[in-house]
Amino acid sequence: MNNLQMVEANGFVGIRIKLFLKEKGFKQQVLVDLLGISKHSVSMALRGERIFSYTEYQLICACLNVPTDYFLDDQRENLEKVGNKMNAYPEREALREKINTAMETGNSSEFCFNNDNEYFLAVGMIGMFFGRFVSPKMAKYYQSRLINAKNDQEIKDYLTMLFLKHSHEIAQGNKFDFLMSNIMSWGLDDQKIDSEAITIGILTSISISNQKRNKFREWQ
Repeated sequence: MNNLQMVEANGFVGIRIKLFLKEKGFKQQVLVDLLGISKHSVSMALRGERIFSYTEYQLICACLNVPTDYFLDDQRENLEKVGNKMNAYPEREALREKINTAMETGNSSEFCFNNDNEYFLAVGMIGMFFGRFVSPKMAKYYQSRLINAKNDQEIKDYLTMLFLKHSHEIAQGNKFDFLMSNIMSWGLDDQKIDSEAITIGILTSISISNQKRNKFREWQ
């Protein structure tokens, strides 16, 4: 795999750069001036809707004084490098533990999210899961749609569409069913979408079976 393919195959380069800029207090205009491209193009790349060329990527790394492999690590581990943003969401580990405990004890019916942060983290986890069924480029599109959703209904509608599209590929009675049902029944206290929490959820490692299912299951 050549350098350009490495950047293209990694669907989270732009999102990681965005988090890095935010952590360091840099504005997107820095990249606009550096790369000589429109602000719109930069914004699309930082949302994961456009891929930086390898030349652009090299310039960005040089400007930010980081090695060229800095934003290319596995998406579930790399966030520690781009500002330890996971630490801003203590619910991440608590949610993962609650999910595992509920599934092990069989008390999943008693589980519910404690707050909106847990809800958005779970949305990101499910977004990562759906990305397993498609190409890296399409997975990035799936996840960017969730990250950039305008409201909660858009998130739920899009997840429903993804479920209908991939239902024949998903095992029944596992963590996916558990998470999806809780997401669909959750009502936000504040309709503002926390795109950063969704991103953290995408970058959070959680084991979800994706064996084929034999029975279609409705969520609505």
